[in-house]
Amino acid sequence: MAFMPVAWEQRGRALFTVLPASLITRNMEPKLPSAWNSIKFKLRLHNNECLFTIYQNEVHVELTSGKACEVYVYDKKVRVTSQHVKEVCEY
Repeated sequence: MAFMPVAWEQRGRALFTVLPASLITRNMEPKLPSAWNSIKFKLRLHNNECLFTIYQNEVHVELTSGKACEVYVYDKKVRVTSQHVKEVCEY
């Protein structure tokens, strides 16, 4: 079984874990508690780092390092590159 490191940040502190690659998916289906306005975290995927900001009805994806990153939000393709660093996906 292959393992993939995953990193995210909480309150300015980097948190790291290692997950089996079979658990890593690029399709996000975020669900915030109704009392929350948003949540923000960084995720490293294949030597690319993205900043995700999740709101109740949209996700902002910003490439913070690397060349390109492609994820899916509710099965909608979101691609950010060094030329187009930020994308907003409404759902």
